[in-house]
Amino acid sequence: MSIEIRNVTKRWGGFVALNDVNLSLPEGELVALLGPSGSGKTTLLRIIAGLETPDTGEILFGGENTHRQALHERGVGFVFQHYALFRHMNVFDNIAFGLRVKKKKIRPSEGVIREKVTELLRLVQLEGYAKHMPTQLSGGQRQRVALARALAVEPKYLLLDEPFGALDARVRRELRRWLRRLHDELHVTSLFVTHDQQEALEVSDRIVVMNGGRIEQEGSPAEVYERPRSAFVLDFLGNVNRFSVQRKASSSESKAEASANGQPFESNADTITLFVRPHEIELTRERRADSFAEARVEHIHFMGSQIALELHKRDSQERFEAEMTIESFRELRVVPGDVLFARMKHHRTFEESGVEVFQGMSI
Repeated sequence: MSIEIRNVTKRWGGFVALNDVNLSLPEGELVALLGPSGSGKTTLLRIIAGLETPDTGEILFGGENTHRQALHERGVGFVFQHYALFRHMNVFDNIAFGLRVKKKKIRPSEGVIREKVTELLRLVQLEGYAKHMPTQLSGGQRQRVALARALAVEPKYLLLDEPFGALDARVRRELRRWLRRLHDELHVTSLFVTHDQQEALEVSDRIVVMNGGRIEQEGSPAEVYERPRSAFVLDFLGNVNRFSVQRKASSSESKAEASANGQPFESNADTITLFVRPHEIELTRERRADSFAEARVEHIHFMGSQIALELHKRDSQERFEAEMTIESFRELRVVPGDVLFARMKHHRTFEESGVEVFQGMSI
């Protein structure tokens, strides 16, 4: 079932956590709420779950307003960052908990509960761990138990608050891919909060980027990454270089306006900022054209299959970063102190008129 957020505002004293937020989450999608600390993403998740109440606005589940619904009536499964498992219960009893506390007339029999928990243990790849206590599990295993417990009550919606935030990088990578496969099997409408850009890009069907209590942009991972609508979105979704350049205002409209006012036309220069991702910079040993600027290599960072170079532009104080494959790096045989020539393959600028994208310009 779908989730719709309409005009939701939430304040904590003088701090506006959410400012007139509107969002629709289609049925069956896995959506990432992405943003820095304080952007409002966790507050929005808790309001959807019913753990907080908005000052204004409403939340609709499948078209029905949840204002008067109790928590247990919303059909929401919630997974916390730090698992929140019951330490005195083994894995089986943790997963079965939500089923056993149902009202007697709708509570499944112990036989049905056992079948359900056994199936969930298979689903989260923890067969053989039913009698283990939480302290006997790794962080990744505990998070899978927490997810199984949330799924046991067959929720219509699954909400996850930084579900992998407390895990190391390797376990996070494994679990987020596992979560994607699990979602493809279950198709539960799911919303998860994260500040990890790579996690959002890799796992979700759709990304909602938040900043300062507002939604900056929403769309597919490819759309948000490749066609950001603001400098904030571009900067938040990966590294980006900023270059300040002078642009002269010499349009025919400006000339005509000056002439109509009986004033001489003056071509004034204004400064604009160009945004360029490190992988959008081309590096060569030889200057191939005037568009290539001279830069000295200051530092080299190995990142597995990619190499990041920190460079200093020779004709200014600007420093920037470029990325290349390890194969290209080996071909160029770069060492710190080398002089290379750099050119932007693509860059963007954000102005009142919107986003402009350019190709092949000098740094």
